Amino acid sequence: VGYALLSQQLSINGTANITSTWKIEITNITEKERHGGVTEKSKSYDAMTANFDVGFTSPGDYITYDVEVTNSGTLDAVIERINVVTNDNPAIIYTTSGIKRGDVIEHNSKKYLTVKIGYDSSVTSQPQTNNNALTLQLFTEQNLGQVQPDYDYRIGDIVEFAGSKWYVIKNSTEDEDYVMLMKTIVLDKSELGTYAYHTRCNGGMIGNYGCTYDGQTVTLDTALFDINHTNFDTSNVKQALDYYVNNHGISNKLKEIDGYKIRLITKDELINNFGFSYQLVGTYNALKFSTSTPTFIYEGYDEGLNYVRGYWTMTSDPEYTSASVWYIRPDGHLYSSSFPPQNFGVRPVINLLKSAIE
Repeated sequence: VGYALLSQQLSINGTANITSTWKIEITNITEKERHGGVTEKSKSYDAMTANFDVGFTSPGDYITYDVEVTNSGTLDAVIERINVVTNDNPAIIYTTSGIKRGDVIEHNSKKYLTVKIGYDSSVTSQPQTNNNALTLQLFTEQNLGQVQPDYDYRIGDIVEFAGSKWYVIKNSTEDEDYVMLMKTIVLDKSELGTYAYHTRCNGGMIGNYGCTYDGQTVTLDTALFDINHTNFDTSNVKQALDYYVNNHGISNKLKEIDGYKIRLITKDELINNFGFSYQLVGTYNALKFSTSTPTFIYEGYDEGLNYVRGYWTMTSDPEYTSASVWYIRPDGHLYSSSFPPQNFGVRPVINLLKSAIE
């Protein structure tokens, strides 16, 4: 049996037009502020380049300009790079603020870059050259999410504050006035006071999912959260963290974000920021760290006790009815089970104002 080969030519007639436009450029330069004996020789702009030439009389003189950047096209643009070309006069200081790398300038909108040109106030001798010319170049690309902003604090950086070391757990841009930190180790008894008996399980398992700590019996049903394991705000852990802040007198150095100046890390932060992936382990709920997860997330080393210990999160797990709070084990697993672990502690998260960093 054979089949005839049938063929037919298919013709599609029509047109396709590209209507998008790319047009982003400097559209104006205005003087913002001047101080001292400043002489403006010239200023000009062309496309994405601005030129300035100024003269100063005395150290401490300065002038600032606002450079207007307009996106009149139909595509969003992102700042890929800002380049400043000077004549290497050591007595002249140039700074920029406002627009920075990673900023998006949406179509049909404008943003401003502030340029400050000044005569260094610390100069004690006349510079060899009086040439104070400056050229500013802006480089942009279509915004496809490929350009990352500049951060002054990155995840994993260590900050010293209140006599302790803290890890940065959220990239902080230059525009933000705070940085989010997590203590490198869990809080010890001296930092928690009497609340230590309600936040740590340091002895053998006893009775109804309880434990002993320094000879005192703690029932974890009420030690971690409220009796239903759903309300961190009414928990003994929250009171312990507030005690820590008040005892150190640091409340005015912390910024309230989403209702908290100090708290514990959440399950969602561990998943979304540090790459934990779901893995069922026996009858327990567990999330295992990925190869890219930084080790400081699960290494809760306690210098006083000389061993690695895990720590609690502030996220409850409604699947369990007893001690149902997610916690990080020293091996890097994020666990939730009906059995509270031993030797676990509280590792606080704070929003520290950058002005308070030591």
